[in-house]
Amino acid sequence: MKNWTVPATSALAALATLAALTPASAAQTPTGVITVSYFQKAYEMDLDGGPATTLATIFGVRPNAMAKDAAGRLWTTGNPSSTAGDLMLVRLDPFTGATLDERPILGLESVRGLTFLPDGSLLAVEGDSTGGPSELYEIAVDGTALPRGVTGSLAIQSLHWHGARLLGGTSSAVVELDPATGAVLSTLIADTPSMQWMATDACGDLYGGWGKFHRLDVDAGTWIDLGFLPYGDNRGFEFQPVPSTVEVIPGSPANPLVFGLAPGTDALIGRTLKLAVDHTTFVSSAVQDVLLLGYTQANIPTFAGTLSLVAVGGGPYFFDQVGLYAVDIPLSCGLFGLDLYFQAASISPDSGISLTNAIRVQFGWN
Repeated sequence: MKNWTVPATSALAALATLAALTPASAAQTPTGVITVSYFQKAYEMDLDGGPATTLATIFGVRPNAMAKDAAGRLWTTGNPSSTAGDLMLVRLDPFTGATLDERPILGLESVRGLTFLPDGSLLAVEGDSTGGPSELYEIAVDGTALPRGVTGSLAIQSLHWHGARLLGGTSSAVVELDPATGAVLSTLIADTPSMQWMATDACGDLYGGWGKFHRLDVDAGTWIDLGFLPYGDNRGFEFQPVPSTVEVIPGSPANPLVFGLAPGTDALIGRTLKLAVDHTTFVSSAVQDVLLLGYTQANIPTFAGTLSLVAVGGGPYFFDQVGLYAVDIPLSCGLFGLDLYFQAASISPDSGISLTNAIRVQFGWN
């Protein structure tokens, strides 16, 4: 796989500067959240205001922790009753309360924190209601709890991967944990309210709390009280995924429909956007492809085909060899609500320059 490279004369130094080019009026912060309570209820709310909506009764378990995987799916752990020894890991549909996947967690009686690492590993911390040391585990695919280590004297109430750090929430602090051993590395925020959950939004802001919710700044070591949550004993809190949209623009007259996202990929902020030109039937003798980017749709007939966008600043043009390409998209919530247009042109010694269809992309987030 090749990365698009940028000539020195381009209007952009790299696609990573997309965030700086985003018009301020386009910035939209996703604020919808899903939360679950120990009383087997799932709720939906919007941090911009308005009442919480009860979505469903959760069947099968009393949620004690919740985490979101890389695909945006929600997982929770809990016991079907207060009886120990029947702990379950459940993939939850919060809109119906239905269990989409489940497996027993073998070797644990209670989980108070749950989070996925970037490599897909699922970590859990075993709860200790007496305030004793908590143990960190990796939950294998078959549900087996594999011990990683002991946190020390802290009773961890929540786990969350934020930035490049594993965070643990206690009844009075946010600490950094070693994901390999579970050891407490440092106290990031002291004298906090109880942290029964933590969650990161699409802008990279961290939140946490229990009956109230708070914005947390682990770099400054501070927290801000944002008010009461309109439901009881919430044990899990996750921002809802934002779906992407991709529209194919043939142009008029129409160009060949040979350009778009690589099969099986998506357009998400903070991820790699994979684009492809299919040369099976289109300019099979191409020696170079050119990627154009714009904020505005156009329809300009040219000798090479229909140009379907107004390129940013007269560019940018990203050159590389033909094939499958990857573009790193910054983790910037300013990209939400922004229409971005991509189009490719293929260069061949036989046929010259030929334009493909364009695509309009609105980025999503998991």
